[in-house]
Amino acid sequence: MGADLLLSWTPFCASTAERQEEFTASLRQLPDAELVDECKDSLWGLLDDREIDYKTNVSGAAQFIRSEMLRVFCEVGENRECCGISFSGMDYQMLITGGMSWGDAPTESMPDIDTLGAVPADTYRLLEKWAKEDFAKLRQPTSAPEPDSQHGKYQRLVDAAHEVLKNACDSGSHGPGSDAEPEAWDLDEDGDAWYGDFWELKEALAAVESKED
Repeated sequence: MGADLLLSWTPFCASTAERQEEFTASLRQLPDAELVDECKDSLWGLLDDREIDYKTNVSGAAQFIRSEMLRVFCEVGENRECCGISFSGMDYQMLITGGMSWGDAPTESMPDIDTLGAVPADTYRLLEKWAKEDFAKLRQPTSAPEPDSQHGKYQRLVDAAHEVLKNACDSGSHGPGSDAEPEAWDLDEDGDAWYGDFWELKEALAAVESKED
């Protein structure tokens, strides 16, 4: 006998403070007996590990189930043994974990995923709703910057380049007024000499501004 692949999954959504409150309220909508009856088949092993007899201690079992489900909802999305996945046609991601098993849980996070997957139907629909909201945000294209904003950044770049050229000219070492040998420099229309890098910057600025006109 070999190992088998076991997978466990649940809707993948962010656990915000607001959602945690709504999640808790949803679990409290069911009376203790109904919650235990709905979840006992999926969580009997967890209850047994904590030595909670759901037949004789319905209130204790319900309290444990609610607190454990909330704990998992708050924590499981940060577990590196899990990942978000979706398939063609799906409008939300599933949080999935798993691996090869010889009868045991292949990952430590699998019992947590199973716990979250055992929430009552109304709470599960909440998880699906939040997962769809988060997935829709993921698929939204990044909006382009406003034209005015782009123009503002461009203009600041042009202004900064002009300031560099102005400072170079004022220093008398990289532009008009330089005492370098004329043949080693590029000359502008006034016959003034420009050091190579600054000449290229001057020409590039002139070309950009001519296009703007």
